[in-house]
Amino acid sequence: MRRFILMAIMLSAALLCGQNWQTLNNTNHVYSMVKDGSDLYLSTWGGVLHVEGTLPSQMKEVKHWTTGDGLVSNDIRSLSWIDFSSSLWFGSGDDGISIVSPSGIQNLDISLGLPSLRINETLGHGSRILVATAQGLAMFYYLPGVSFPLMLNQYNTTTTGGALLHNNITDIQLTDSGLLFLATDAGINYVQFDSLDVNSAWHSIPSGASLPASSRYLISTNAEKIAVATDTQVYLNDLDLNPDSWENTNLHPGIEDIPIAALKLTSGGDLWVSYGAWDATLLTYHNDSGLLLSRIAPTGDITSFNEDSQGLGLSEIASIHEFDEAIYICTWGDGIAVLLGQ
Repeated sequence: MRRFILMAIMLSAALLCGQNWQTLNNTNHVYSMVKDGSDLYLSTWGGVLHVEGTLPSQMKEVKHWTTGDGLVSNDIRSLSWIDFSSSLWFGSGDDGISIVSPSGIQNLDISLGLPSLRINETLGHGSRILVATAQGLAMFYYLPGVSFPLMLNQYNTTTTGGALLHNNITDIQLTDSGLLFLATDAGINYVQFDSLDVNSAWHSIPSGASLPASSRYLISTNAEKIAVATDTQVYLNDLDLNPDSWENTNLHPGIEDIPIAALKLTSGGDLWVSYGAWDATLLTYHNDSGLLLSRIAPTGDITSFNEDSQGLGLSEIASIHEFDEAIYICTWGDGIAVLLGQ
């Protein structure tokens, strides 16, 4: 696997027609990514790649972690950089968490505080780390001078007195003001980070109430708004969450519904949406619309990116990220790309 990945990476940039997209070609499938300075970390179904360089043309591979190095799995779905401990948290599909830190690689499982081995997302806030799983939320923390995280609490439908809508938490987002949003199978929860232990501080938007029912919800926030994606639509609201203020957003010129794969609400208010239906059993995306990606400006103007045009190829986009005001995308088969000079 290591040799395959190393040979598959071609650190050559391409300035692509029509848009300033630059690509890092990598035939492995990429779920997500984080950035720390000039370092990029990519979670894939073949382990985690660490590449260095601010532009694809400057990038070089630094490290490729796999089970051979001690990871619990090669199928890494999510990752977070934790400043407090200078550590990377890798969340796997069904095998728990691996932590890479200056003291080495550590693994977390149910015996060490995880509610489930299926990790959907991780999020760091100071010395504390939240882990969203298929069976609830766990909070870990670091003590000064201690290199191993300790489990502080678990949050599920029972421990929150029914305030948490569903134990399968598929996404978590934390605003600058400390408001935590959780996407669950039964709707959206929100609570102030410092009030997680107060059941009455939890609030919810149940599926089918202010938002339509959906088989999966995706969320993204900036300093002013939240975007919530259902199966085929995106709704926007201010962070005061007036139930009558949800706005359905036009995503593309066509009138047909297209399954949504990922979304990102940028700091400047642009909404980016990618398309494709995810099959968690086969680990594939399916998209027969020909539309890969939309950019919706705050004015409502739409820019469409179609398959096999403007350099984006035929692969579906698994996640969308904003770093230093640049847009990065993780694709399911063609590595990552960055849009510069927007």
